[in-house]
Amino acid sequence: MHAFPTTFFADSFMGWWWRINMRGGDVRA
Repeated sequence: MHAFPTTFFADSFMGWWWRINMRGGDVRA
C-alpha cells in the first residue's frame, strides 16, 4: 500500500516540474 501513494506523488511532482521546465521556468503554469 506504500508504493502506490509514493509513485503517485513522484509522478505528480515530476509532471509538475517538467511542465514548469518546458514552460521556461514559469511556476504559474
